[in-house]
Amino acid sequence: RHLFEEAIRLDPEYALAHDGLAYAWYQESFLGFVAPKEAMPKAKAAVRRAIELDESVAEAHATLGVILALYDWDWNGAERELMRSIELNGSSPVSRDVYAFYYLRPVGRIEEAVSETQQALSLDPLSILFRVHLGFLFYIQGQYQHSIAQFRKVLEMNPQYYLAHAMMGNVYTLAGEFEAALACYARAREADAKGKFVDSLEAMTLALAGRRAEAAALLDQITRRAANDYISPVSIAYICTALGDKDRAFENLDRAIYDRDPNVLGLKSNPIFETLRTDKRYH
Repeated sequence: RHLFEEAIRLDPEYALAHDGLAYAWYQESFLGFVAPKEAMPKAKAAVRRAIELDESVAEAHATLGVILALYDWDWNGAERELMRSIELNGSSPVSRDVYAFYYLRPVGRIEEAVSETQQALSLDPLSILFRVHLGFLFYIQGQYQHSIAQFRKVLEMNPQYYLAHAMMGNVYTLAGEFEAALACYARAREADAKGKFVDSLEAMTLALAGRRAEAAALLDQITRRAANDYISPVSIAYICTALGDKDRAFENLDRAIYDRDPNVLGLKSNPIFETLRTDKRYH
């Protein structure tokens, strides 16, 4: 983010630098490093400035579409901006990837999301992020072995990519391979000790593995940390759901709505929340 700010200082009229700053802000929010109500308005202001400077920049429309989806939950606006991005540059793999992951996925059009992400990968076969997204989409479909295969390909390209380790642990958990999942989280921490989601995923795994006391102890640690540092309420809801504490899960999901936690977009599709879907509060 600081490098984009430096680029803007050097050339305030450079639209792509403003778009890059917006991208950095929304990614920090999505990954749980910064509270959404702090990051997303800054992201939106930066990308609107980029479009003001140059309406023809496809990347800026893609970024605005993502923000409208993640923060405003404005599905019509998000689709409009993402389609405008593809219209401006149909060969842009980024436009197709974000359309798939931040619009088609949350609205439940998962097969289309897989197809768009595969198209993005055909345009840029070396993209680590696109492959991570494809792995997550396979996970949503319950195709756990296909998902793990994608994350393994990512780690062949970059063994230190912490997000792939963490998300692969999530997949192993739902596949019932708890020890493999815990090993993934250990590697995720080696790759990036600052990743906040890893503790929540580990507590979720421990709970589902029947190691409830360890899961509850880790949940207490995370809750104490959340008093002074932003922690995604959705990630806490993962643990509460795995522990069977539906009341506390819904409390955290309500907090996620209040916080505009972008991870709440996975509520309809993430298998971890399956046990909540028969509860009237879910709807």
